[in-house]
Amino acid sequence: MKKTDANLPKISGYTTPVVLSYNVLFLNILSFVVFIGSIFGFNLLRIFIETGSFKTSLSGNIDIIWLFLITLIFVVTILCHEAIHGIFFALLKYKVSFGAVLPVGVYTMARNQFIKRKHYLIIAIAPLLLINTICIALLFLKIPAISDVAIWALILNTSGAVGDMWLFYTIKKSPKNTLFYDTSPFQNYIYYPEVENKNT
Repeated sequence: MKKTDANLPKISGYTTPVVLSYNVLFLNILSFVVFIGSIFGFNLLRIFIETGSFKTSLSGNIDIIWLFLITLIFVVTILCHEAIHGIFFALLKYKVSFGAVLPVGVYTMARNQFIKRKHYLIIAIAPLLLINTICIALLFLKIPAISDVAIWALILNTSGAVGDMWLFYTIKKSPKNTLFYDTSPFQNYIYYPEVENKNT
């Protein structure tokens, strides 16, 4: 059952929970901008890895087979991305919930559990760092088919992680002992420590 502000748990030493608001329109626009930037940025990185310079121009064709492959890469990347969130939730001793709902899409969360700030920082950014690191490493193999897949995984993972990057920024600027509490994919709360506890 969805919790409301009135029946959220209370914690001694913490203020009344504040709603963690997502600006969906802004994040979608930013995701599109990052998507376009990633296409050029990661392809230039590939060119530099393969040739040692940026002199080669970007080119290529996308046919129906590649559209299918890109869709497949998109699905696999999303599943891997959410699985990594889930793995880190589990490693840090949280009970994980998976699901899919519009307009959020696929999600991973620790429903109705208090999440420590230091843990949430790791959980939020882990898929972006791990998947991108692996895909960039694959570019150094200089095998065209593998590089093609890695490039699209990089593009989709990076643009799809805009929400995670925004969450990481939000968590990072919060006080040290802040707690986070998610009741649904649409409703998240922040518990700020009271003034006397912010620097402990």
